[in-house]
Amino acid sequence: MSPLVDVYASHRHYVDHFAPIVRAMGDDVCLCAVGPGAARARELGLPFEERVPRKPLPGPAVLVAGYRDRDAIPSARRLGLLEHGVGQTYLDVGRRDGYAGGPGWERVS
Repeated sequence: MSPLVDVYASHRHYVDHFAPIVRAMGDDVCLCAVGPGAARARELGLPFEERVPRKPLPGPAVLVAGYRDRDAIPSARRLGLLEHGVGQTYLDVGRRDGYAGGPGWERVS
């Protein structure tokens, strides 16, 4: 049975944020982690696949925690965002794609 959602983490702290979700969802989620994210998943003993989720459509939605990981996912895949900060924005930086509501997050469903 395929997972309901892929979770993608390239950063260590993203894996820390995703760990409770991965543990709670069990077989309904596939943690995909690369680089420092894969190292952290190994440290935590989480089941994961060392890859970027690029399965052809129809593939499950992909949960990401940042704009760099969002940009690694093919544009046709549905996205979910785990806001790993408090979602603050700063008046002097304008609308940057790293912030909630910024450009590029239109794909989040």
